[in-house]
This record gives sequence, C-alpha cells and structure tokens, in this order.
Amino acid sequence: MKIKYIPLIAVPLFTLFNADAQKVIRKGATPLMRGQKPGDQKADYTLEQFQGKWQEVARKTLKGKTASIKDTIYLNFTEGDKVDTREGNKPNVKGDADIDVDNTLLAAADVYTIKAVGESEIVLDDQEKFIHTFKKVDNFWFEKVGNLAVAIDTFKTVTEYDPANLMGEWMVYRRQAKPGEVKPPAILIKYLKIKNKVNETTLTGEITVYQKEKTEELPCTITIYKTGMQVVAGTYSWYLPIYKADGKELVFGNIELMLNYCKPL
Repeated sequence: MKIKYIPLIAVPLFTLFNADAQKVIRKGATPLMRGQKPGDQKADYTLEQFQGKWQEVARKTLKGKTASIKDTIYLNFTEGDKVDTREGNKPNVKGDADIDVDNTLLAAADVYTIKAVGESEIVLDDQEKFIHTFKKVDNFWFEKVGNLAVAIDTFKTVTEYDPANLMGEWMVYRRQAKPGEVKPPAILIKYLKIKNKVNETTLTGEITVYQKEKTEELPCTITIYKTGMQVVAGTYSWYLPIYKADGKELVFGNIELMLNYCKPL
C-alpha cells in the first residue's frame, strides 16, 4: 500500500527542481521580463564608440581611492569587432571585442563593466579590484618613445620661458644622466600634468613618479621662477631648472645629474 504514495511525493520535488533551475542565469546578466525575447534587449554602448587607441591614465579602487599604475593598460579597437590589448611591457594579446546587453565589454582575454564612454575618455570597471580611466590617443606611450628617440637635442644652459608653455599633460620619453650619478632607489618622474593657473607664479596639477617599480600619482603645486620651477607634491619637493619650454617639448632637471625630456601626451 505504501508504494501508492511514492508518485505523490515525487511530483512536488520534481516541480521544485525545475522551478529553481529556471532561475539560474549567468553572473552579471540582465534577466528577461516575461514574454520578452532575447533579441529585444540592447546594450547602452556600441563598439563603434570604442574604435581607436585608448591609454590608461588613472586608476582607482572600487571604493574610489587613487591607486598606483604599475603596468599601464593599452586598448586598440580595430576592424569593428577586434581588439589588441597590452599591459605594461607584457606581450600584446589579440582577440575579439564584444559588448553584452548588460554593458559588459569583452576585450580579448579581459572583461570589463562599462561605467562611462565619451569621445576622448572611457571608464571601465575590471570587476575585480580597480576602475580604470582611459584617454583616447593617436599613439601609445611606447610608440612615441620609439619615434622620438631618433633626434635628441643636447643642452648646456637654462633658459627663460613663457609659463603658458608649461600648461598641458607631459610624458617623460627620455632621461639623460651622467654615468654613476643616479643611484637606486632614485625617484623618477614619469608624467607631469599641469592643469590649472592659480596666479602669475603658481600652477597646479598632478605628477606621476615611480621608485622600485612602484608608481604614484600625486597632486602637485608648481611655483614659477625665471629659469626653473619648484614642484611640491606631498612630502616630495624638487627645484627643476628648465632648458626648453616651447609648448612642443619640455626639458627640465639638473644637468649635473639627470635631464628629463618630455612630449605632450
């Protein structure tokens, strides 16, 4: 007689199993509404907006705290749905590019959540630790280094300059140092971004420095002098004589130790 109860018990269990199974969706996917077809949903962005070269210029934690950039990320979207990625000096990774309906960006082997897209700037969440800000560029930093290292001017004396020629975002593409004068752990300047004019003798911006493979981006204040500038960033302070500042190239530093050659980003 007990065997007659077995179907009565099995049916509810089977029904519950199916109900739970229907709720399983891929992590991060947007569930469809009842009666909605998969093709009805579209992402808020298109790959056309990403076409071109994008270089990482800032990085923050998921809590909004500024983080150091140890290996700059480069993204190059081409051919509509193809992408070439690079992290620091690591080999390039080529692959497909795609955007899911939940605004998830597939870039070869990397996956990001799209936070913002503009004509010259994109913001991507790597879904793990950081939020990355990229700037659209004509040439990546490592490409500029290869092209600019051909003809290098040499300098012997400082020069008077127009402070307006300091404004902008500068990248150090070459350093000229006397052998044995710069000893580790030296602090090296990587980027100098001068954005605001406070008054005739004071500018503000950000400076990116690195030491022992650690990179820091710090707010800085620049005091203008006749043939040089004083840069103060947190506990760091440098007086940097200027040897060239024509708006197209910036050369500064101590000629007895090391000169920094810069080009606009």
